[in-house]
Amino acid sequence: NDVNSTLSEHTAEAYVSVNRQTMGRVSFSLSLTGEYYRLNSSERWTVYPQASVTYMRNPDHILQGTLDITKQHPSYWQLQEAVSYIDGYAELHNMPGLEPSRRYSLNANYIFRQKYVLGAFLNYTDKMFAQTMYQSNDRLALIYQTHNWDYMLQSGMMAVVPCKPVSWFDTRATLVGVYVAQRC
Repeated sequence: NDVNSTLSEHTAEAYVSVNRQTMGRVSFSLSLTGEYYRLNSSERWTVYPQASVTYMRNPDHILQGTLDITKQHPSYWQLQEAVSYIDGYAELHNMPGLEPSRRYSLNANYIFRQKYVLGAFLNYTDKMFAQTMYQSNDRLALIYQTHNWDYMLQSGMMAVVPCKPVSWFDTRATLVGVYVAQRC
């Protein structure tokens, strides 16, 4: 019956970036985003760096690396204290206490002869939020609810190998291996 809702959210950001390329061998980009975030009575100061470096010994040997830290906010509707009814047996329960998640990404690639690529990556998401479902204990209802999980970790390696069996047919094989771990 009560549809009154107050959500007070404020965000302020400052951004600075530096790019540099030396005499053909090394280029890099560094940036920094500072953020002040307040949601109702909870406030947080955060810094998000981003960096990328490319080293080229010669055009046949290129090494690239990136570091990226980002944040994802839950949607406005997920933060409202409300229940939506999907049908007679399914409900969507929102969570007003959801926190933003922070994702750390680290990537490295080696490019050989401008064709072959070997890479490795690591992604770690702190306070990841995901929707889960469960059966109610006291009534016949399937409840969907978004929660903050402790973390999600993804790591892996990849390789790209071009194949040209005949002169008119050009293709490539991409191999990817991924390890995923989540904790709630």
